[in-house]
This record gives sequence, structure tokens and C-alpha cells, in this order.
Amino acid sequence: MADDNNQASVELDTDGVNEETIHVETPTEEASAFEKKEDVDLGYTDVTNPKSAKELLQEVKKTEEKTKPKFEQREEDTDSSDLEDYSEKVQKRIKKLIALCTRYDYASFKAGSLSFNEDDIKIMSPKYFLEKDPSNNERILIAHCKDDERIPFHNLQLIKDQLDLSEKNVIVYETGGHSFRGNRENLFNEAIRFLERD
Repeated sequence: MADDNNQASVELDTDGVNEETIHVETPTEEASAFEKKEDVDLGYTDVTNPKSAKELLQEVKKTEEKTKPKFEQREEDTDSSDLEDYSEKVQKRIKKLIALCTRYDYASFKAGSLSFNEDDIKIMSPKYFLEKDPSNNERILIAHCKDDERIPFHNLQLIKDQLDLSEKNVIVYETGGHSFRGNRENLFNEAIRFLERD
């Protein structure tokens, strides 16, 4: 999409409402400079490696598939300590967490005929693995809009209580729905401040 002054326009639409349009300058280089995207070094590839970025990305995807935990393939008699061990490993890896419009218990999830079995609910629902910890206020920020039509607002209070979070780690907006309409810039700035907090 280009307009008269040779700028491309990008519409940002995260919730079905056209809210923002950003104008991006059209590159002045010849098109050939942009043709081979797989050969572009994005700053994380090894330039001494003869493989292209595309080949490296394919290798990473294969590795991720092999190492990805496969809950759906677990046996029925799997010990619950396996899930606890996995949860503990994940907790150690997470330095900071920003949770937006988070559901507390997926047992309450209803969407037509879609529902989850009890084992999956226990894996997905924060209710089963959130713990009070003194470090929570250093590493967890939660936010929710009171008029969220997808995940009821009371989920925020349940999560806050279970984590024992202070008020400075909880952001509440009166309006904005599930996608924080009208609050995104403020939320972004609050998230940056949180991430920079020591």
C-alpha cells in the first residue's frame, strides 16, 4: 500500500478495529538488495558458518521440536512430580514475567463445544502452579482491563492474591477490552519501567 508521497502504510489491527496507521518510508535501494531474505544476517547468525540463515533456522526448528515437552504423549499413570519438576525448571529460567489478561483456571473456559480435560486444565491453569514467593514482586507484573470481554476481570485478583503481589505489580485499566485499546502505549511504558527495575 503506497500513497502519493511514496510511503508504505501499515495498519496495526490487533482486535478487529483499525486503530493505527504507520507510514514507513519505501527503501531507495534496488529491489535486488531485498530479494534473498535467507542470506540476510539478522545479528544472531555466525557469519563464518557457510550455511544460510534459512538453513540455520530450519536446524533450530528441528532441534526445538525434539526438545519440546510433549504433554499430550504422557502416559496416564505419569507421576505428578514429573510436572512439578518441569514447572520448577521453567520457574528457574524465567527472570521476569509480564502477564496480560490471564485466565486463572481453565476449568471455567467455555467456548461453544470446546473444553479441556482435567489433566490439561491442571497443566494450563495458573491456579495449579502459582506460588507465593518473596521474589514475585521483583519478577512478575500483571495487567487487565475491567471491561475484558474474553477473560473476566476477577481473574486478576485471584492471580494477585495467589502470588501475593503488591499493588505496584498490578496494572488495572477501566476500559480497553482484551487488547488494551487506548492503553497500549501506557502499558508498553509501564512494562519497560518494570523490566528496567532492579
